Amino acid sequence: MYTVKNNTWAFKSVSGEGWILVVGSGLHKNKGVGVLQGANHKNKKEGKMSKVLVVYYSFEGHTKKIAEKISQNLNADILEVKPKNEKKSSGFSKFLWGGSQVVMKKSPELEEISIDFSQYDEIYLGTPIWAWSFAPPIRTLFEKGYIKGKKINLFYTHGGGPGKAEERIREEVQKENTFGKAIEFLDKDIKNNEEIVIKKLYEWIEK
Repeated sequence: MYTVKNNTWAFKSVSGEGWILVVGSGLHKNKGVGVLQGANHKNKKEGKMSKVLVVYYSFEGHTKKIAEKISQNLNADILEVKPKNEKKSSGFSKFLWGGSQVVMKKSPELEEISIDFSQYDEIYLGTPIWAWSFAPPIRTLFEKGYIKGKKINLFYTHGGGPGKAEERIREEVQKENTFGKAIEFLDKDIKNNEEIVIKKLYEWIEK
């Protein structure tokens, strides 16, 4: 349950213990890595506390918006992964470049990651969909062994027609992790229908 007014968000905590008030994004920057501290989250099914991390890559900012809201709702640490040499483009050139990176299964070198993944039990993993798959920086996380033995909850954004992206990501996750749940958002809805998007997101988190 939540209320929205201007840039102030009031929502009921996932554990059901009172209300949390958030003003603004609350995100702190550190060498390209965003960190929001305090990630204790009660696992409803198992009845125990687990430490949660929100990890995401965002090219145009859509996935970032969702990641920040998840972090705020769960009071979870947050990590934005960024390639060291990222080509910023738009329009057709963006799709051409991004698609080729996916098809060639590129695993770009990332900027320094200051978070110890071993400290977390559960990860909310976010990515835009490129060529019906996850973005290359997310591939790097898997190939470099950052994400192992975790419960993974997937959130992804796209411009329309994600194809079998979720199925492909699930297969990658399940190689060395447990797949929890997934949710998708259209880029245009994130831009133009924020209240609807946030309602959908918070209901998903509470499942």
